[in-house]
Amino acid sequence: MELSRCKPLYSGDLAYAWWEIVERATRTLGVERASVWLYNEERSQIRCVDLYQASPNLHTAGIVLAAIDYPCYFAALQADRAIAADNAHTDPRTQEFSLPYLTPLGITSMLDAPIRVGGQTVGVLCLEHVGTPKQWGLEEQNFASYLAYMASLAIEAHARKSAETALRVEQEKVEQLLLNVLPPPIVSRLKHQQSSIADSFPEATVLFADIVGFTKIADLISPTTLVDLLNDIFSSFDLLTQKYGLEKIKTIGDAYMVAGGIPTPKSDHAEAIALLALDMQQAIARFNTQRGKNFSIRIGIHTGPVVAGVIGIKKFIYDLWGDTVNTASRMESHGLPGSIQVSETTYQILRNQFLFEARGAIDVKGKGKMPTYFLKRRKYSPV
Repeated sequence: MELSRCKPLYSGDLAYAWWEIVERATRTLGVERASVWLYNEERSQIRCVDLYQASPNLHTAGIVLAAIDYPCYFAALQADRAIAADNAHTDPRTQEFSLPYLTPLGITSMLDAPIRVGGQTVGVLCLEHVGTPKQWGLEEQNFASYLAYMASLAIEAHARKSAETALRVEQEKVEQLLLNVLPPPIVSRLKHQQSSIADSFPEATVLFADIVGFTKIADLISPTTLVDLLNDIFSSFDLLTQKYGLEKIKTIGDAYMVAGGIPTPKSDHAEAIALLALDMQQAIARFNTQRGKNFSIRIGIHTGPVVAGVIGIKKFIYDLWGDTVNTASRMESHGLPGSIQVSETTYQILRNQFLFEARGAIDVKGKGKMPTYFLKRRKYSPV
């Protein structure tokens, strides 16, 4: 098979590429030893990445040659031309190797071809003949240069593969960051379209929760303690939101906003939000016990149509708009500490599954009189 058609050479697998090149060199040119050497970053050394000895059919690596020990040879490499040393012991470019390297191994002739990538020599393909000194013909020199060229292609393929892998890792990091702030279906759509995303949902349930009196407490504690407290509370809320398959929309100060039925429609969105609200009360109670605090939360819930989407080009956020959002916010702000206040709409959806206490009609800013209810507990436990 022609080396140029050997697909693994272009796969980025350098170990396979070196193995193929050095063995092909010994078979075709009838030399005993063939090796690939690469420069270090400082270009002060070359390291053998694969040395093949034909007679014992042996691959080794790891030998290092330093420019300070072989200055003439390294200077010759910088000329970027093949070194065809018929008598390596007397050729001025290679005679430095005579006593320490050539004589002990019985090497008489060397043919070295530079490996170039991006216009720079990055290594060398070294062919070593053992026995009677060999006169390197033009065809042999051209073949050595061809093998060095294939080595350069392998290095470029490896670099491309490494770059592609690094790019993929970075893309995965970016996607994970997006998944931390946006729903997975929205992230998928953002990857395939540049325009803003907005969807209408005929029915969704929105919850707002606020830590009662937290603003006043915030003035009395350090910023670090403040963030630590909020992080503990909201982290527990995040886990509950995930448990019920709901979508956390955002936090604003000490307020927490969640929605059910978006971006993926969910038939039991109101029930899931109700269960979340009850569990949030329990989470606050546990927090108070563990941290010696006396916090309470005020929760408001409303069900209705919403528009949801992502707008802008920086600092993406998945948000909701519409009267349903405003009403849910009013349910929270007009509620009572420690209570879960729901609208008439949400009550009608859940009244067969949960126990409520009618509060009666209350004045709601921007809405007038509205009948509301306090959610108390579930009527029965699921089987």
